[in-house]
Amino acid sequence: MFSRDYFRKSPFISPASIRPGTTRPPARRPPLWTEASIAQGLGRTGEAEAAYREVQGKFLDLGKNYDVALVSLDLATLLAGEGRTEELKGIAGEILPVFESREVPQEALAALLLFQRACAEERATAELVRQIAATLRRGHGAA
Repeated sequence: MFSRDYFRKSPFISPASIRPGTTRPPARRPPLWTEASIAQGLGRTGEAEAAYREVQGKFLDLGKNYDVALVSLDLATLLAGEGRTEELKGIAGEILPVFESREVPQEALAALLLFQRACAEERATAELVRQIAATLRRGHGAA
């Protein structure tokens, strides 16, 4: 089981290191996000999903919309791998409006539109979602 205290203790989320609404990438991922990725890789999808959703909520609370999209795409990779197309459509519907109302690189917006379309057509695969996430990370300056 993951320790939820990692997120609270992380310097990543200290008030001094994050300002709501900034577009700069974090210095590093919060530990809980990394734990979610590891759990997903180990096939512990229930734990991974719960952790991804918790990280999403933290980023939403902080106003870190771009990071919400990135963690949402990691969650979408998990859902696509399990064939959970209805939930993928929900994620696509949540992410795109956030970016349509903000200044984001055209490449990132195009990638999100592709994601939304693939989800609507029930053709989103885990590999496609990974490629879209990589495009967003490049546009955000994150590794």
